Amino acid sequence: MQNSFSEFPSFAFQMSRSSAHTLQIPDSLAHFNVDSSSYLNSLRAESNGLNTIVVGVLVFKGSKVLLLQRAASETNFPNMWELPSGKVKVGETLLNGGVRECKEETGLTVTKFLGQAESFRYTAGERNTLQLNFIIGVDEREQVQLRPKEHQNYEWFAAAKVEAMPIHGEKVAEPGISDKTREVLRASFLWAATCDLNAEPA
Repeated sequence: MQNSFSEFPSFAFQMSRSSAHTLQIPDSLAHFNVDSSSYLNSLRAESNGLNTIVVGVLVFKGSKVLLLQRAASETNFPNMWELPSGKVKVGETLLNGGVRECKEETGLTVTKFLGQAESFRYTAGERNTLQLNFIIGVDEREQVQLRPKEHQNYEWFAAAKVEAMPIHGEKVAEPGISDKTREVLRASFLWAATCDLNAEPA
């Protein structure tokens, strides 16, 4: 995981040809400014059957992180708490995918990428997925707005509450979180405690 946004050189990242919104991101994330097919090809033997790239984002408010609760009607992992995330579209860069998914699922506009969090793999149906996770900054003037078909609730979670959550799928009535997401959050809480989340590009 990267240590601090301000420690890295940055380059301007254009969301799309039709958008005037420009992000500043660390040079250390430049290799994610490619589409999913190119990224999977770059992994070569390391991909081990991967066929899908999902991008997740970690949004912090002070010492708390934003999690979304999946809709009860979802086929995969209903009611589970998760990071805002989604599949990268064909022709879309990984970073563009993160920006788009954040806006679609939370209503929040990404203003900067702060660094890379831990990634993980999972399988859902025929999808053998690698989820890449990034710590981001958003427009703090905006409020969270969910898409009810995908998510039923949201909450800003402190580290202690994440630790107390059950693992989703275990024999408990309370909706939980995946063990892989919790590992990502553990490391990211430590990261957030040691850096300035409001830092501007160097």
